[in-house]
Amino acid sequence: MIGVEKDKPNSQITTLFMREQSGRKECFFMPKYKATAYIRLSYTDDHSSESDSVSNQRKLIENFVEHNPDIEVVSEKIDDGYSGIIFDRPAFKEMMQDVTDGNINCVIVKDLSRLGREYIETGRYLPVSYTHLRAHETRRHL
Repeated sequence: MIGVEKDKPNSQITTLFMREQSGRKECFFMPKYKATAYIRLSYTDDHSSESDSVSNQRKLIENFVEHNPDIEVVSEKIDDGYSGIIFDRPAFKEMMQDVTDGNINCVIVKDLSRLGREYIETGRYLPVSYTHLRAHETRRHL
């Protein structure tokens, strides 16, 4: 990594990449995104352990991040047992506070329904998402 300023925790971290294209090598810099993996499941019968869906969402996100070296997952937020219709979810609120505080600039979800099931309200977060963070749908990249 290049460009890390230790005394500025929210400074832009940049990664140097090399690629070969048309027989010539190129170097380029790419911003390093500080991401939260956001996982949500509405309901499980057994609240004593993590649900299979949560584990599956985590695996999909991990696979996506492995193939995108410009993303560093710095936290994981899980709302297990919360409906996507409401946005008053503990992990969702923590994640949005992290966005506001500048701790993250990217949110990764399995698909947009994990962010929210009420699509009009979910859509209100997308303009914010594309100016302050990137929301990815991992299915597109698998």
